[in-house]
Amino acid sequence: MSETVYHAVKEMVYLNRFKPGLRLNMERLSRELGVSRTPVWDAIGRLEQEGIVRKVPHRGVFMVESSLERVREQLLVLNALDKLAGTLACERMTEKMLETLSACLADQLRGIETEDLVLFGTPEMQFHGHIYKASGLFYLKELFDLISSQMLPTRLNFLPALPAMYSANAELIEALRDRDFDRVQKAANDHTQAIVNAIDKQMKSEAERKEMVRRVKEKRPSPNKTGI
Repeated sequence: MSETVYHAVKEMVYLNRFKPGLRLNMERLSRELGVSRTPVWDAIGRLEQEGIVRKVPHRGVFMVESSLERVREQLLVLNALDKLAGTLACERMTEKMLETLSACLADQLRGIETEDLVLFGTPEMQFHGHIYKASGLFYLKELFDLISSQMLPTRLNFLPALPAMYSANAELIEALRDRDFDRVQKAANDHTQAIVNAIDKQMKSEAERKEMVRRVKEKRPSPNKTGI
């Protein structure tokens, strides 16, 4: 039961049911899943170990909010794993696996057309998960799941990156079909760079906004203490 609940709650995280920083209602979760609070707390304990939620004494359980800087670092680590998984998958790729990847790609396109991050994100995770499975290294897939889960609770706006991510995934399928290691590496780099560019743009925008607020505060006249 605990294992089932754990995967159910984690699926909710993947589907962006819980926003970064949100306090989780444990009683509501228990009712929704139709279980007692014990397996829910067991699942929360595992998610806390994975860095997805945090328990605050006397306050409750909250979704972790990853900073853009941390997500950027995680992406660079994940990029190295992506290239390794892709290279290994080249040697094991079958026509059936390629068909599965192509189906995920079609679902991603629907997410782009509707500008729906959840509709894009779910097949995106499945797409790369299939490649990691095809690598034949179970531990590599575990690392992918862990890092990907930790990246989810962020306020990054992925929408501008979706078309470039889709194009990189399409190229990755062709590279895997041709068993072209160099193209696999390049497609993995292009995919990561698309998200990094979105992060850098958002970080720059936030820095500019903070600077503007600082300047406004500096120019704000001080209260007249004399009352005149």
